Amino acid sequence: MNTCYAIISTPRSGSSALSGVVHTLGISMGDRLLPPMEQNPKGFYEDMEFLDHHANMYGNIPYLMDGLEPGTPSAPNPAYASLIRKRCVKPKWGLKDPRMVFLVQDFKEYLMNCKLKIISTSRPINLSAKSMSKVIKVDYRRATEIIGRYEAARLDTLAWAAEVGIETLVVPYNDLIDNTKTTVKKIAEFCEITDEIYISRATSIVDVSLRNNK
Repeated sequence: MNTCYAIISTPRSGSSALSGVVHTLGISMGDRLLPPMEQNPKGFYEDMEFLDHHANMYGNIPYLMDGLEPGTPSAPNPAYASLIRKRCVKPKWGLKDPRMVFLVQDFKEYLMNCKLKIISTSRPINLSAKSMSKVIKVDYRRATEIIGRYEAARLDTLAWAAEVGIETLVVPYNDLIDNTKTTVKKIAEFCEITDEIYISRATSIVDVSLRNNK
């Protein structure tokens, strides 16, 4: 069965680095990705088509940060279902959107005959908040509130996945940047990638400067 690898995370927890690894392992994160920005020069690996659909269906990212629950669509979205069917033709594909930590249960209902596996980053709330405060210029107390809300949703999602039998892999931030080779091999094994060339390339793309954000 073809497989979708959903990335769930809190902000500033290494999810873009993780998604870059997954993409470089040969699992496409999308055909049209969100361009790099100053705070993330290597890119976000977020599929623009899904970002647009999720914004229309659930609201923009800032609304999530302002403490509002993402909206729930009142009816199935045919265009969204069509996009997912198109992606599910691929043997393996990935999806990253900051909203996914809140929305993955709803997303799963659209997958039909495509298997879902979840990869999650993890990082202490205070360190992610410190990074958000520094990079995005958000007050530290406010950043802590935002990260805490995402973290609660992340843990709830992982608990739900365990209940319904969805395979998950948790990738700690420090493991990814300090033990990159071993961690990338674990990710490759979870994604059933055995090609050493892909694994070597994926290992090399992890930005060593991330150690400065520890």
